[in-house]
Amino acid sequence: MDELLNHLLEGFKSPPAEFRPQYLWFLNHEMEIAEVNHQLDVMKQAGAGGAFLHSRTGRITPYMGEKWLAMVTAAIKHGREIGMKVWLYDEDGFPSGYAGGKTVERDPKEYAANFIVLVDEFELKPGENIDAEIKLEHPTSEFFGAVAVKVKEAAAGIELDEYPSGAIDISRDFHSGHLQWQAPGRGTSWLVLVFAREWNPASANVLSKDAMIAFVEETHEKYARYFKEAGIDKELGVTIPGIFTDEPGIMYCLGNKGWRRIIPYTRGMDDLYQQKHAIPFLMGLPPVFFEVDNGDPRYRLDFWNLAGDLYQDAFFKTSHDWCKEHGIVLMGHVANEGNLYNQVRDQVNFFMGARYMGFGCSDQLGSVFRAEFERQYTLANCDNMVAPRYASSAANVFNLPRTNSECFGSAGWELSLEQQKRLVDWQVSQGVNLFIPHDYSYSIEGERKRDHPPAFNACAYFEEINVLNDYMGRLCFLFSQVGANEFPKIGFLYGNTSILASMSPMMGNAAYRAHEAQPYIIDLLQRLHYEFDIIPEEYMVQLHHEHGIFYDGRNAYDVIILPSLETINASTARKLLDYYNAGGKVLFVQNIPRQFYGRTMEDKMAGELFSCLDLRPEDIDESLKHGELISGRHQLIMSCNDENGVIALLQAPRNPIHANHLLHDLDSFISRYKLHELGATMRQGDGKTDCEIGEIVTRRLDFGGASNVAVVFAANVSGTMYKDVTIFIKGNKNGNRIWRDPMILKLDPLNGESCGIFDDEWNLDDDGNASFSCDFQPSESKLFLICEKERIDDMGSIARKRLDRMMDFHPVQLKGLDSCAITPAKLNIVNLDEWRSTFSVDKMGIERPSYLECKITQDITILVVNEIPSALHLIIDGITTHAPGSMIIRVNGKNIPPPRRGSMLDPMMLQSTNIAGLFTMGKNIVSVTVSGCLGSPVYPLSEPVRLAGDFVARKDESGTWILSKFLPPLKSGFVNLATNGFPHYVFPVDYDLSFEIDEPADPGARYYLVLPRMNCPLYKIWLNGTLTGHAWFGAYTIELKNVVQGTNSLKIRYYPYPTNLYESTTTSTGITGQLSIMKARTK
Repeated sequence: MDELLNHLLEGFKSPPAEFRPQYLWFLNHEMEIAEVNHQLDVMKQAGAGGAFLHSRTGRITPYMGEKWLAMVTAAIKHGREIGMKVWLYDEDGFPSGYAGGKTVERDPKEYAANFIVLVDEFELKPGENIDAEIKLEHPTSEFFGAVAVKVKEAAAGIELDEYPSGAIDISRDFHSGHLQWQAPGRGTSWLVLVFAREWNPASANVLSKDAMIAFVEETHEKYARYFKEAGIDKELGVTIPGIFTDEPGIMYCLGNKGWRRIIPYTRGMDDLYQQKHAIPFLMGLPPVFFEVDNGDPRYRLDFWNLAGDLYQDAFFKTSHDWCKEHGIVLMGHVANEGNLYNQVRDQVNFFMGARYMGFGCSDQLGSVFRAEFERQYTLANCDNMVAPRYASSAANVFNLPRTNSECFGSAGWELSLEQQKRLVDWQVSQGVNLFIPHDYSYSIEGERKRDHPPAFNACAYFEEINVLNDYMGRLCFLFSQVGANEFPKIGFLYGNTSILASMSPMMGNAAYRAHEAQPYIIDLLQRLHYEFDIIPEEYMVQLHHEHGIFYDGRNAYDVIILPSLETINASTARKLLDYYNAGGKVLFVQNIPRQFYGRTMEDKMAGELFSCLDLRPEDIDESLKHGELISGRHQLIMSCNDENGVIALLQAPRNPIHANHLLHDLDSFISRYKLHELGATMRQGDGKTDCEIGEIVTRRLDFGGASNVAVVFAANVSGTMYKDVTIFIKGNKNGNRIWRDPMILKLDPLNGESCGIFDDEWNLDDDGNASFSCDFQPSESKLFLICEKERIDDMGSIARKRLDRMMDFHPVQLKGLDSCAITPAKLNIVNLDEWRSTFSVDKMGIERPSYLECKITQDITILVVNEIPSALHLIIDGITTHAPGSMIIRVNGKNIPPPRRGSMLDPMMLQSTNIAGLFTMGKNIVSVTVSGCLGSPVYPLSEPVRLAGDFVARKDESGTWILSKFLPPLKSGFVNLATNGFPHYVFPVDYDLSFEIDEPADPGARYYLVLPRMNCPLYKIWLNGTLTGHAWFGAYTIELKNVVQGTNSLKIRYYPYPTNLYESTTTSTGITGQLSIMKARTK
């Protein structure tokens, strides 16, 4: 094979560290070098490529202190030794900018987050007096100014009248906490607005350049100085690829204050505003909160654009410049990047900050990754649908090499490997090529378990998680290669201008429409398999255009979509008109913009010209008059020019917008002007009509030029099985065939293997477009590489296989699958008492004003029957007392040493000495007494008292635990272990069974074990002593190779979720469904 193919296939088989998952490592306890090194070793063994050193809730080692810096240095040195990347993290927790409080300590007022608050408002009639006490809510508040402005009634409330000439600064009428002023005796009504300046010392001022320089000095610079002294400064840019910045946002840190009457501020903003707009800053505030009578958006946009400029220069540019100087990447993600309205409120313009990041950046929370089609487009189910597309669009627009995702956070302890695979597949299809799993926890002691789980290393299946990590690494390696955009895409115009223009700061109607339309239209484009970028206006106006295509040398766009935007920049309107007149295609959804932001005469003229666009029903293209297209619900109205330019309006009168069912109309418009680069379709009804399958997501990477190599990815992100899906791959660019005599290689991202597909399994049409048909199991993905055969020196060396098809299954009647021997891999474990019990207080007294001194005792009764277990270990976890160690544990009146602090560093839990010798047959009392100073309402123990041992356990009617010795294995059928002696067990369980094959060997048959889809993230299977593989997604079937006639032994290792131990609920555990073995033949 040639050099390119060798590089791709070798890297795919064994992806280097930088392409593998990089864990978000919660450093949340007292750090020790041996433990730091051990945990890095464990991550390496699990298939990870690196870790982010994230100071997190529960941390004991002082942040940025001498020991912290020494531990970080030790991690970097050990990472270098074992080939792991070790990334820095720029904050103590999040959001970034605060430096664990050290930023604000330098200047508690100016460097704290600052806001202008509308603290009061009064409506006055002509001649009416006001004499009001103005109450400031916080000690960190001061009077900022007062403005009286003329107002008039309007349909949506009051509007500012004759603004700005009808506004008066009345700040001089404020004295000693009172405002006294009389409205003029004639004319309209007046609105008096009183503003205060507040600052929140618990957050940093991300609009202040000086504050953010201080932030960098307290974090980045301290790291750099220490690394130089430790002799590892050369690792910057090598072992240390970059630094993670987390959740910055200008409205993120409001404390306990609502955001509806508050806007960001920083010292010096007043002068900058007046220099730029020739209006005093105070006089520019009323239209930020209220509408102007003529609807002019410029005053509100003037404020928000200034705030955005200050934010991107202070926060992003300061960090970017430092990182660039030191040879590392600034990456991470911002606050609220997915939900358009919240994103604009926090970021003003997502792309302003993104241009200073080294990667496209996103955050994926929870397990829901897209909205239920045309039903509900809410914050919860739209964030993950949209955020990765924002990140990859930024990477495309600014030519960034990678798109990262902090993934899986807050998904809970029951996030399955199959769900993780679907989330990965979804994000890969959206452009992500670097995954940062959230999280690997240094400790899960106490409340740390509830810090946005899962902590993967505390899950039993972590010992097998390399099946997923290898999969992610292979996909990320391929899709991180430098490709070329062979085909023009759709440009989806970013809607922040429209949001800001009607954000007051409450969401206005226009803001709501744009906010609602964005996820719906993006969902349609994704389901239709159209490739697109979300593009900011400032980027679009810099593009060149020719023959109806926008381009800049890296990207090209042949259709521009504006999703329900009421306001755009005047320069954008002018550019769109030029594009249309040169043959461009522009689609407006729901409405055409009627407001334009700009101040020059040229801008004004462009806006007026754009407003003259009049798309009337009689302009509907005759060829589009069919079916849904011109139904009573909505219609597509088009206007064309002599240069083949098209401007169209897709009307959507119903609210919400998804009630208009626009998928087919949108496709009807786009498909007239472009062909899918990659699509997945299947026959519908009687085999007559092809339809797109939205649950099959796709991604394509071309290497362009003379290479004629493309990588194609398709994945089923649903629980539905699809048969005979046609994958279409465009192979014609500008009338020229990309491939002449191609070969398709099938790549397996689960094991790194590759093989050729027989030529008769796929079709190449006269235009050079390739297509083939295949089947998709639930959650199954497929990966292909297309290249010219001439690139392969020895075609005979390429193994060829048929594409997998659904099997015709025939159940095999077998004996032995109804019973099994069950052996737990670890000691059994139970929570002896209730979660967060209210303990009885023996003594209470005052030690110091803010705390109570108390002694709290919990007595637990345990009955032992049949035989005393040989191993019993108490686990005391989650000590929250201010005097740790003041604890007495007794078993039947005899004191025992308590487990050491940090007993949850090991996810399997380091346990106390074996205390089985203190137990007797019958009744036993375990007594736990904790003394210390408590900050009410926190109890000394956040977790139940736990007991581990070789026992089975149940509760009687009174709630008393009854234990008896467990003699493995348990001979049983497939039962719920949680109700059969193992209520809180969370470790692997082995099931040993056998089955008979009576029939003679059949060379054409394939045998499959079918496992129940149940409360289990992963099965591991051995047949006749040989590892067969893992079942963790799809139909939960696994091929049993080397089945022999006669008796076959089968071992199934079952991995439960940790829910029953870490949470207060109890769910079913163990294999409780039906196992079967099926014989199949390929169709």
